[in-house]
Amino acid sequence: MKKSLLLILFLSMGFVGVAQIQRGDQLIIPGAGGLVPPNSASVGGLSAYNYSASDETQVDLDLGFSYGYALLDRLVVGADINVGVGHAGGIFSNYRLDPFARYYVVNRPGLGVFGQVGTRFSDYGGNAGGSSVLEQLTLQTGLQLPIAAGLFLTPTIAYAAQKGDNEVTLGAGLQLLLHPGTTDEAITGNFGKGTITLGGQSVSLAARDGRIQGGLSVGGQYFLTDRLAAGVQLGVGGVRYALQNSDPEGLQSQHGGNVDIGGSARYYLSAPRRLVWFLDAGAGYAVNWQSRPVWENFGTATQRLVAQKDRSSMGYLAAGGGAQYFIRKNIALEAAPQFRYGLKEDAFYGRTRFAVNFGFRVML
Repeated sequence: MKKSLLLILFLSMGFVGVAQIQRGDQLIIPGAGGLVPPNSASVGGLSAYNYSASDETQVDLDLGFSYGYALLDRLVVGADINVGVGHAGGIFSNYRLDPFARYYVVNRPGLGVFGQVGTRFSDYGGNAGGSSVLEQLTLQTGLQLPIAAGLFLTPTIAYAAQKGDNEVTLGAGLQLLLHPGTTDEAITGNFGKGTITLGGQSVSLAARDGRIQGGLSVGGQYFLTDRLAAGVQLGVGGVRYALQNSDPEGLQSQHGGNVDIGGSARYYLSAPRRLVWFLDAGAGYAVNWQSRPVWENFGTATQRLVAQKDRSSMGYLAAGGGAQYFIRKNIALEAAPQFRYGLKEDAFYGRTRFAVNFGFRVML
């Protein structure tokens, strides 16, 4: 009986003794991914392409991720940061800063349950878009489920009260947690035959009155040998808007979307160490479509709103390389320049596109 009580006490202490979130921890929530497979868990990127609709070369530089710092074992404060600068016939820019505070109601090693409150500051397109302060209040709750050291799967539900229509968003993605004082003494990359690597993984569905939007980004790589990895990546996105059209015979909504599926191979030029270099090659197929409203004449004096449908699809080849710098044995910062060549002219983005993806890669 005494041994049984001691065993129960020991198990109870193990269950509640270690918090998932501890004071000084850093939480990083990357974006979904970069330009072409294999995508890292993105924190930013640089891309350049010729926009076919206007025959202009557009260059975009983007930074987008969330960062949080644990002031207490259960309290995290931080911000979602999005900054974009581009050039296409002129310079344009935008920023969005969403500060937040997150509190963990359940803070156990195998499960975190949190509530979060945040707001938004933004400026879109300079004089064209204008700026806004405290433009929305966002309430969010979610689960934090560990799937590897320092890596969590986090399903969430959020409600945004804002000007116009409020919005409900369901989502899930990967989040990274860095503990202070746990840096490996001699960090080398933890990869080899049989290792699985994950980059951008996310799914979301957002709805407001008259609009619904969703996205999916999944994929990964598997090491066939100690240095050679093969992978697949799938990206899907779509949006539908309702139109204020009093004509029952006319167009009532517009929509658009994209699908991008690709495969890739990555070869590491050295054995595991803290800084490693690699080469990439890949191929894929991309489809973009949109339906937009236009006025069409019916008879001599009647106009009706109808849909003009645009669609493009093409296969593509991709090549590049880059470097990974390991900040933990299973987590690396990654910079990956990539070049995409379309097998035919794309109606939206032309034939060629160049990008540099910046992000994280996790080894399982």
